[in-house]
Amino acid sequence: GDNLQAGITEPGTYRSFDGSGKPVAYDGPVDSYLAHFDPAGGADSVYLTGEVTFPRPVVAIIGSNWHLKASDRHFALPGVQLDRSSAYSIGLDGQSIRGITPDQVDVLELSEDRRTLRFQLSARHPFDQFRVLIEAHRGTQFSSTQEAQ
Repeated sequence: GDNLQAGITEPGTYRSFDGSGKPVAYDGPVDSYLAHFDPAGGADSVYLTGEVTFPRPVVAIIGSNWHLKASDRHFALPGVQLDRSSAYSIGLDGQSIRGITPDQVDVLELSEDRRTLRFQLSARHPFDQFRVLIEAHRGTQFSSTQEAQ
């Protein structure tokens, strides 16, 4: 984990993203997915409910502003601006800039097999973000030529 901190490292239902974190104990390679929910502007909240099933187990979910920023050095593509430093940017942890809110409106649920993530998000402009880390595929790497055969 290289001192990475995450709010979710075990299966369960999570309603609080206050910035406290646990070390990511997994030390193998991971694939990173950044979830970004950016509803159109306005004063009313927009709600999003859904689920994603990943091909391999989820190692951790990072939902606080500070942990997202710290994880960018590992997972953000060079030259990509993920932090819109606007006073209006609120995240899962209620901190300004990025993440998700601590008001128990946002809910993330990681299944017992660690492959399915269910979410209920509520956001106003500008956005909610969280990062999902899953175990990387450790099998044979194929070139595009091999895949085409």
